[in-house]
Formats: sequence, C-alpha cells, structure tokens
Amino acid sequence: MRTSNVSWAKQDIEKATAFGEHLRQVFTPLSSFHPHDLEISDSLDVPCPMSLPITPFSPVEVSAAIACLNVRKAPGYDLISGKVLHELPPAGVILLTTLYNSILHLSYYPLLWKFAQIVMVPKPGKPAHDVASYRPISLLPILSKVFEKLLLK
Repeated sequence: MRTSNVSWAKQDIEKATAFGEHLRQVFTPLSSFHPHDLEISDSLDVPCPMSLPITPFSPVEVSAAIACLNVRKAPGYDLISGKVLHELPPAGVILLTTLYNSILHLSYYPLLWKFAQIVMVPKPGKPAHDVASYRPISLLPILSKVFEKLLLK
C-alpha cells in the first residue's frame, strides 16, 4: 500500500498510520459557528425536562428489537453478535431490559457504547495499493444499537 508521501507501507502500523493520515485529511471537523448553537445549548441546560419521561421498556419490546436484528451483521469491538442476542434465554432478556431501563432512569449512556471499531473496506474497481481506494465503516456494539432502536420507538 502506498502512503501519502508515495512510499510503501509494509507493516500494519505503517498501514494504520497511512489510513489515519488519509482520514484526517478527508474528514475535517466543522468549524463554522451557527447562531442557533447558543440557543440550543441554553435549552439543553434547562433543569426542567421539556417533555414527559420516557416510559420503561418491557421485556416483550426488548425481545422484539432483538428479533429484528440481522444476524449476519458484523459485531463491534465487544464481539457480541446478533446471533448471540437471538440465543438469549428469557432471563437474559429480562436482565437486558433492566439494564436499558436503568440507563433511562439514570440518564447515563455507557461510555464504551460510544466507541466504534473502524474497518477500512476496499471500494470496488479501485486499486488496492491506494489509501483513497478504501472507505471507513464504523462497527458499534450491538447492545447500543438495540437500545437506540428501543429509544426511537
């Protein structure tokens, strides 16, 4: 694989550095300030909730969200797959329901669920030796995806 300075990256660390440099150049942070940013920030800091609290999830809802998972999707860094969740016994679903309801009750989203594993996938028909011929895919933990589905309902 060629790096940005046209040298060859042979070791894994060199390849990772080449991908990191390429992604840093392609994905720049949004630096513009929007006038509504302060208004939004102020509304989020209000001590009173703007709506009623979310009703707790039931084990039936959690089971339904798990049933909708695609078992062929790649797992996140924790290696928990959709197939593992499909195989959970009823007691496991109840424990997951308790975990999700505790997240709602405490208003605390687990920090580790915010981390993704980035995998570089080659674009079809592009030269494999060029770092620009790859696209990043973020693999999030499956438990966070189930929680997001429940929260959206």
